[in-house]
Amino acid sequence: MGRQPIERLPGDLRPVYKQLQALLPRHPACASWDRLADHFGKIRRNTPTTPVLQRALGAGKPDEPPSIHPGYLETFRQVFGLDELGVGDAILLHPAPDARTEMIADAFAQRAFAWIRRQKSDTDGDGISLAPLAATMGPESSRYQALGADPIKAAPVGCHYRFQVTLSEESYITILSQDPNEVILDGRPYNPTHCLDGLLGCANRLIPAGNLLLPGRVRMNEPLGLTQTVMVASPRPLALPWDPSDLRQLSPADLNRFMNDLLTHRPAVFRVATLDYHVVPK
Repeated sequence: MGRQPIERLPGDLRPVYKQLQALLPRHPACASWDRLADHFGKIRRNTPTTPVLQRALGAGKPDEPPSIHPGYLETFRQVFGLDELGVGDAILLHPAPDARTEMIADAFAQRAFAWIRRQKSDTDGDGISLAPLAATMGPESSRYQALGADPIKAAPVGCHYRFQVTLSEESYITILSQDPNEVILDGRPYNPTHCLDGLLGCANRLIPAGNLLLPGRVRMNEPLGLTQTVMVASPRPLALPWDPSDLRQLSPADLNRFMNDLLTHRPAVFRVATLDYHVVPK
């Protein structure tokens, strides 16, 4: 028996890729079609040629309407983390190209924190980690024990921590933290997000290159679950549309303005480091 033909989907992701190249300028897969093919190869275990990739993402067969290979559609979503950015198949396969472009831009505007995480590049030499205060050493101790090497760490409720940052060059930084619990804001799902700069003592400061334990400390509080943290670093002061000394919940509009400033003015000069950890019962 021969192989069953694959039923292709109507649509064309090539214009979507061009839009993502503008919206995700630091994503390595946005550098060229060849780089995109390399990322497809990491997921699909074989690297397609550029012509094959373009046919699979929309070019289809000659003299036929544009069509998409469903397997390549799934890989396309994985490469760019589009589910986390709020861009599902209903948007990607929308038959009206102009409407689809607007929906993608709107989804990114509402998921700016996820967008910032997506800007992390393999060439960024920065890092951020938690340094827990050892309970046996007293609340005023300056001695800290290192966490293990697990990529996702457990931080018990009630324990105090400091943040350690590693910078490849002296930089201004901002540290944003997103809670695991989702709320509805203006009819849309949103995870509460905070700027920790004032709490950690790094607001509006030029931080030297190398390893530094930030002076402020944080106490782990509920909600339980996965907390996602990003550090944005730049050799020039960051244009924050909020007061970094004020520990308050940031709005989607705040984060969107910050995203647009990074996208417009500094795609070549800002860097991103990420930290994920679980807040757990003590």
